[in-house]
Amino acid sequence: MQDLKISDYLMDVPFRHDMTYQEALTLAMKKEEKAHAFYSAWKDKCIHEKTAKVFEMLAQEEIKHKRKIEEIYDDQILSWD
Repeated sequence: MQDLKISDYLMDVPFRHDMTYQEALTLAMKKEEKAHAFYSAWKDKCIHEKTAKVFEMLAQEEIKHKRKIEEIYDDQILSWD
């Protein structure tokens, strides 16, 4: 899955109850990015191949989630006039 890398150019945003839509999308992207890094790191530390595959599957799911949020961000935030 192609990574749009939008989150690479965004700063972490702390959670607030009065967040803007853009901030909420940024927060979600960054959380998916961190979850992917977490699962990928654990995949590389696994002794058993089956366990490593579970972490790999989880890491790929997080990338899919991040990609979906990046597509929304690109469509609804970056294309605003």
